[in-house]
Amino acid sequence: MLRTRNISASDYAAVHALLNGADLATPGAYHPEGLGVVLAEDDGVVIGAVEFGVDTDFGRDEGRPGHLGPQTWVFSLAVAGAHRRRGVGQALLAEVARRAQEDGNTYLALAPADGDDEADRHAFFRMCGLKQIEHDVPCAAWGGPVSEVLAATTTDEGRCARSACRTATSCTEVSV
Repeated sequence: MLRTRNISASDYAAVHALLNGADLATPGAYHPEGLGVVLAEDDGVVIGAVEFGVDTDFGRDEGRPGHLGPQTWVFSLAVAGAHRRRGVGQALLAEVARRAQEDGNTYLALAPADGDDEADRHAFFRMCGLKQIEHDVPCAAWGGPVSEVLAATTTDEGRCARSACRTATSCTEVSV
C-alpha cells in the first residue's frame, strides 16, 4: 500500500540514492536540516521523496517577478523509475499542499531543472493543478493556489486522485 510519511535519520541513505538517481543529489552525505521532507513508501520501501519549505520567499531575491510572497516551495521531487506514473508524485505533492494549507499558506511553487523529460514533467505539473508562472528563463517556475493543487491531487474523501492509490484508505497516512 502506498503511504506518505516524514523522513527519519534511518532514511537518509535511501533518499540520497533516490535523489542521486534523479540527478538531484548534492555532493556528500545527505542531511536535510531546515527542509520538510516527506517520503512515499510501498511495503516499507522508499520509492519517492519531496523536499520543501513552508513560508519561503524563494525567487524574489533572484529578481523573479512571477514569484509571489511567502509560499510553500518544492525544492525537489523524485520518484523511483519503476514507480513512476502510478500516483506517487501526485501523492507527495498532495501531502505538501495539505501541510501548506495547515500552515496558512495559499500558494505552492517549484522550479524544475531543465532536462530531456521536460514535456512529461510539464504534463505532470498541469495534472497537479500547477501553471507555468515564468516563461523563457532556464528552470522556469510553476505554481498555483494550494486549493487548486489539492483539488487536482485528492478526491473528496482526501485520497489521492490517481487510481493507483485510490484503493488505500489514505495516501497521506503520516507517521510523525
